Amino acid sequence: MEIAEFIYYVYFAIMIGVRSFGIIEGMTVYNISLIVGMLLFVIKVLMTEHSLLEYMVGAVLFGIAGIVYVFSGEKGMLLYFTMIFGAKAIKVSRAYIAGLISVGLGLITLRISSLTGIIEESYYLQERSQGLVFRHSLGYPHPNSLQMTCTVWCMMLIYVALKKGKKYFFSASVISIILSGYIYTYSNSRTGLLSICIFVFLNAYFILRKNVSPFEKFFIQLIFPMGLLIGVVGPLLPKLEFMNNLDRNILSRFEISSAYLEENGIALFGQRLVTPEKYLYGNYGIDMGYSYLFIQLGIVMTILVAVLFIWFINYLLKKDRYIELSVMLTMVIIGYTESYIFNLGYKNIAYMLMGSAIFEFIREKCSEMRMASIKINPIKIRYRIKNSLIKISVISEAFAFPKAIGIMGLSITAAIMGVVIYLALNPVPSAIYSPVNYTERQELKMEATFLTREDVSTIISGGDVVVDYKDETTPMYKYGQSTALWHHIEKTADIFVLVYLIATVLYIIFYGFKTKKE
Repeated sequence: MEIAEFIYYVYFAIMIGVRSFGIIEGMTVYNISLIVGMLLFVIKVLMTEHSLLEYMVGAVLFGIAGIVYVFSGEKGMLLYFTMIFGAKAIKVSRAYIAGLISVGLGLITLRISSLTGIIEESYYLQERSQGLVFRHSLGYPHPNSLQMTCTVWCMMLIYVALKKGKKYFFSASVISIILSGYIYTYSNSRTGLLSICIFVFLNAYFILRKNVSPFEKFFIQLIFPMGLLIGVVGPLLPKLEFMNNLDRNILSRFEISSAYLEENGIALFGQRLVTPEKYLYGNYGIDMGYSYLFIQLGIVMTILVAVLFIWFINYLLKKDRYIELSVMLTMVIIGYTESYIFNLGYKNIAYMLMGSAIFEFIREKCSEMRMASIKINPIKIRYRIKNSLIKISVISEAFAFPKAIGIMGLSITAAIMGVVIYLALNPVPSAIYSPVNYTERQELKMEATFLTREDVSTIISGGDVVVDYKDETTPMYKYGQSTALWHHIEKTADIFVLVYLIATVLYIIFYGFKTKKE
């Protein structure tokens, strides 16, 4: 492994990892991480040999992104272009493994910290089809951020598994769905859970299909343009009944985008948005990715992104590279309801694949051009380091199909038994008491009750739940069985995941010991 390649992996681990720890823009730690990440990116680029044409492509990308940043104050695409331009001569699967480690550490750290009370857990109520439920962020800025961080981790896991071989797809998918379902019990982010289901489906579909027909390719090519069209035109459509029904299901994303468009208009190179007065109280931004791209980042960036996305999807279809295509299409679909594929969230891992493809395309198509043959390599350090990614053959084999079926089956069976025992000992509570009295949008204005410690002990001994109780001066609010039931589901999911992990680890240890003995 070249040292420049290794530097890119460290850069990516820092840039995607810092967000997974719940660190966001404005925090000192984030600013320091951003500086370190950008410094590593510059070093990597200077140590990698590039052609003059490649530098010209980079100049266009960073030039437009820089202008957009000046006008809009948004540096999301500027950072994503570093992911693209730094992707020359790297192995995407290795970068994703680095991401798996850093994002995984972030998810685990915040989950343990919120569980043990090291960090103050933020949550609020929201009306769902099952009634009022608590939506938890587990230390992230928003429950959607929690779920989408998990989604990106799962996507990297499945990508790495598929690159190792199709026989690993089953176990990676089961792990991803279990983890995503577990996180969903806390976040209640439907778009996040749906996203990983879409990614698993797309990969399974392309694995099962021997040949993708021209009609299917034509339909695939329409997914991004349709999203862009909906994001740009949707907020302008009259509020017809079907639009109102759709908007209610995606939390008024069209309504919010329409209000921002009406308040701010359209800009060539983006703009610093003025929040419509009706949304000031909730600090609402534009969630729909394509509306955000068009309204916030401007017409020029919208055109540039459209060219990149349409070209990349066509390139992957021509090359029959369906693992990469699944990543890209999932991100495109996520853009229908989420803005992080273009903003500072740094979760759109498809840009790395795009960058690798751009350099591959230039090498393939432009090698005969004189400017392409001019090589620029400012820092020439030829030093190779050993691959630091530890390979454990026992674990690798244990997660390969068909052995994975046995492991998954035993672990899931053990987890179900653990859940049955837990439910037998802990019946469904009839009520839950919490100091929270607001949804994401408004205060509920419920009647408060003040509980003594004796009251709390009586309530708990009666089978009901009390959360975040401090003292007798803390106003507590009582919620019914539907809200308490979802809290019960969260704790049941904790038991399922814990037993599943213990059973899996024990099986791998047993299998490894048995293999070594043989």
